[in-house]
Amino acid sequence: MKRFVLLGIMILPLLVTGQRFGVSQAPSDQRSITDETTSESPIPIELFALEKPIDPDTYLVGPGDLIAINIQTSEAVSKVLTINPTGFLMIPEVGRIDLRNLTLSQAIVQIDATIRLNFKNARVSCELVGIRQFKIAIVGAVKTPGYYTVTPLSRLSDILELSKPRPMALLSTIKVKAGETVLGPFDITKFYLTGDLSQNPILREGEQIQIVYGDLNTNAIVVRGAVNRSGYDYLKSGETLGDLIARRIDFRQNADLDNIKVVRTVNQELRFITVAPNEFNSFLLEPGDDIEFLYEKPVNVQGYVAAPGSFSFIPGYTAGDYITLAGGLLSSGTMKGIKITRVGGAVLFGEDVVIQRGDIIEVKRSWVNIAFGEVSVIEFFSTMATLVLAVMAVK
Repeated sequence: MKRFVLLGIMILPLLVTGQRFGVSQAPSDQRSITDETTSESPIPIELFALEKPIDPDTYLVGPGDLIAINIQTSEAVSKVLTINPTGFLMIPEVGRIDLRNLTLSQAIVQIDATIRLNFKNARVSCELVGIRQFKIAIVGAVKTPGYYTVTPLSRLSDILELSKPRPMALLSTIKVKAGETVLGPFDITKFYLTGDLSQNPILREGEQIQIVYGDLNTNAIVVRGAVNRSGYDYLKSGETLGDLIARRIDFRQNADLDNIKVVRTVNQELRFITVAPNEFNSFLLEPGDDIEFLYEKPVNVQGYVAAPGSFSFIPGYTAGDYITLAGGLLSSGTMKGIKITRVGGAVLFGEDVVIQRGDIIEVKRSWVNIAFGEVSVIEFFSTMATLVLAVMAVK
């Protein structure tokens, strides 16, 4: 009896294992993809920085895009496939599907319909999980022309940021060439100023960005002074000083916006025009204008102080305050008779005078120092008296 019990215990696992590994017949109207096409690992997703979610109705699929496909028949099969360089998607046991010039929505419908021809009762789902990359050429007035790797979501501004346009590049008339078709012109400065996306198009395979130089006689202006990136720049048609400042001027910390000068040639004669801040948006620039962004006038302290020199203007400070900034009086200086000379030529006196931009503060030498200093008047007359007595003694 014990033998039969032991034999039963030994046979039972074999029966269970045989049942588990037995071959089951799939339904006659279903087919299964071979194990080579299955993927047990999670579907890889390549991440990109997006300005907004992709719109399936406008996104054009193309070579390099990754499509995740899930087919459920007698078993669930997941596969990530790449659209090949010719624009077709190859699916094992299904064949190739032509996805050229299709939006993502159209491609999903086409893939679903083709799979169902081969797996009639299957449940099919597919999705875009990886975005392709391709190269775009940029030529012309940029520091580093050539090819740049982009995605179908890249815009014109992305390429310009990498290629670095030159100062005289006409960014208001950028053209994009696609075969024999020329798109544009695009004014990227409108996008920078207002966010107008119509002037910052999304790039497509095979396109070439063309940027031309402005003409020195008809498009050029000169920017100098208290700004970063001084030198030649292009001038847009109808551009005002305010437009130029908004478009490209990066002021330095000590720029004087109340004192902008425009040097202009009129009938072969130079004119010097001062433009006030309330005139910026109405003052029309002309080709050849030389725009001088002046530095803020400092306050100068001179004379008998410990550290004479130039100091930044501080509203409300008096002459006495600036003398303190200059290290205070020397032993030979005096607070009496402090002289303040204004930009317009006016002269004021006293340590309590409230200082304005550009003032020159002069600290004088004290009379005591003149009388008893290293080269005093008393020493001078003593020396002269000694000489006179010496002459008289000789006689």
